[in-house]
Amino acid sequence: MKPLYLALAIFILLGGSQYAQGQRDCGTMQYLEYEQQLDPGRLQRLEAIEKHTREFLNNPGRDVTGVISIPVVVHVVWNTPSENISDAQILS
Repeated sequence: MKPLYLALAIFILLGGSQYAQGQRDCGTMQYLEYEQQLDPGRLQRLEAIEKHTREFLNNPGRDVTGVISIPVVVHVVWNTPSENISDAQILS
């Protein structure tokens, strides 16, 4: 839990000075650099993901034929029975 608080504090510190100057910039790259300092292997893993993505997109045989089923779970949150919905409504 401490690394999360430390990362959050650094993120706030890096972004806070920009707000004081009237700028509003994204701190993503600064945070990524911080993460790479903590884990030097992270950059290689990110590059491997990028390489795999490029290879996938450049593969002309990647088209899917047939039906793809995506399992879906629906959670209905209600307080009184009148707020609940039927299974037929969910399936529609």
